[in-house]
Amino acid sequence: MKKHIFSLLVLLAVSCQTFAQDHKPTALADFAAKVAAQTRPQILDARSAEEFALNHIEGAINLTQQTEGYLTILSSLDKQKPVFVYSIGNGRSAVLSKDLLTKGFTEVYELEGGIGSWVGGGKPLFTTAKK
Repeated sequence: MKKHIFSLLVLLAVSCQTFAQDHKPTALADFAAKVAAQTRPQILDARSAEEFALNHIEGAINLTQQTEGYLTILSSLDKQKPVFVYSIGNGRSAVLSKDLLTKGFTEVYELEGGIGSWVGGGKPLFTTAKK
């Protein structure tokens, strides 16, 4: 019986890792529609604190794996609800998305093209920049 449970756990771990490796970014239209469909979307900005302070998607939390209290912040998120991740298209959002999947989050959407895609698509944005 213990062998069967162990085998099942190994299979589950491999499946999760395979899914995480096959994760693909989500196009702007789909990403925005999925965010809009949520009452309280879980949005994670994987850029630096300085970049986040300049502008970010409304309601986003600035989070990278280097953020102090990273695991505590993750534990405050609902793993059964969608999580929306973006950066500036340099791979930070992909790394964070894959980590979330390996930690048991069931739906992770990474914005294709990052925040530049969001801004270019005319989506609302919090910004400290003056016009």
